[in-house]
Amino acid sequence: MPETVLITGATSGIGLETARRLATREAQVLWDPLTAGPGSRVVNVSSSLHRSGHLHWGDLDFAARYSRVAAYAQSKLALTLFTKGLAEYGQGGPVAVAVHPGIVTTPLMAIYGRVGGPVEEGAAVVAHLAAPGTGLDNGAYYQGLTPARPAPIAAERKAVGRLWTLSARLTGLA
Repeated sequence: MPETVLITGATSGIGLETARRLATREAQVLWDPLTAGPGSRVVNVSSSLHRSGHLHWGDLDFAARYSRVAAYAQSKLALTLFTKGLAEYGQGGPVAVAVHPGIVTTPLMAIYGRVGGPVEEGAAVVAHLAAPGTGLDNGAYYQGLTPARPAPIAAERKAVGRLWTLSARLTGLA
């Protein structure tokens, strides 16, 4: 039976600090168990705000012009594309989905400008999607427990491939 592992990371750029820390050996340590047998899955916590994001390929770290909301939206957009890339290029690896678990009360609430639900509700959505018995559409984006349409760029094979290649390079897996 697959183990459940939760990894959290930065919410700016493409989670560059997370990518740096997972570089080479650590990324491989995570990949090996995920590809060891059937039933593995990755549930990436995205956000509906990914739809307002733009990938600034020349400035993924927002070094030139930082905006908290834009960086957050871009990081969630990149995560949604990465999820699609994992499904497409993951060489028979885990089933991968991205999910907006709902608006929950976190320090990021200022971005939404309204009150969210309890964190436990969002966590329950993620846990349900991570459960082995839950049927998932590989590479899909979920709004809660329902498959939903992601940002149009997530359907652009060229953009997904570009992010996949960049991620592999940043983690030393390329």
